[in-house]
Amino acid sequence: TVQLYLKKQGIDKLEYLVLTHPDADHIGGADVVVSKFDIDTVFMSEFTKDNKTYNELISALDYKGLSWSTPNVGNAYTLGSAEFTIIAPNTTYSDPNNSSIGLILRNGENGFLFTGDAEEEAEYDILANGLDIECDVYKAGHHGSKTASTKELIELASPEYVVVSCGEDNSYGHPHAEPMNLFRSKGMQLFRTDEQGSIIATADGKDITWMWSFFERRPAYMKEYLAEEFELKGSVETVTIMNETAEYGAVTINSVTPEIAVFLPISTLAGMHEFSPTVTMSAAYTLGSNLLSA
Repeated sequence: TVQLYLKKQGIDKLEYLVLTHPDADHIGGADVVVSKFDIDTVFMSEFTKDNKTYNELISALDYKGLSWSTPNVGNAYTLGSAEFTIIAPNTTYSDPNNSSIGLILRNGENGFLFTGDAEEEAEYDILANGLDIECDVYKAGHHGSKTASTKELIELASPEYVVVSCGEDNSYGHPHAEPMNLFRSKGMQLFRTDEQGSIIATADGKDITWMWSFFERRPAYMKEYLAEEFELKGSVETVTIMNETAEYGAVTINSVTPEIAVFLPISTLAGMHEFSPTVTMSAAYTLGSNLLSA
């Protein structure tokens, strides 16, 4: 998935590849990325594992003649107009999660905080190192687990947005209620991959804009709602996004397998279907589309 996304963006070279820690859900597919892209620098956690996923990654690095290292806390690296600073790991830990590489990425006035799967112990060490972690966007630690996102870390980082990366109906029950309630109590806007699919934040140094693909995944009740509200014969497999000043509506979904939604201009919708563009706008806004004007 990562490889396909990068290819679609026209990317064939990576200045940095940061693999936070060796758990399979964080390095799975990294061997393919290593094999197919030119990479300048590879950062990996010092914590190693002896399993198939990790060994395939090491083999891919060897094949490309790439070495890896664990960056020191406080080191800063330039990435285009942005810069990222390493904030973790601050010591040697006995488990992979707390051994995660953490970083704060800044582009102009915009800041993004990434802590991998670091848990409470490692988070307190991040707080103790004195580095500035105030940010606009926080990728929730450990997939929104109650073992991460301590109140102290969240209050110091003070993000406006929180992105939770977790699979739909995952066996761990992520995200857990404790961190989600903390985020809500602080008035933070939440994005969740289990509900909205792929989430893309674009920062220009001043403003952050968001796009997501709720047509990839959404709860069963959403599918039922869409199937009942609108019917579109045949399978829709494309997404069309007009410029930001256009009006939008959502056409759903194959009535048999309501898995995909498509965005089209309101004028097109009005010509294709016998329902009101106003109703369509309302339905699409309910889905949480950031493409619609509030």
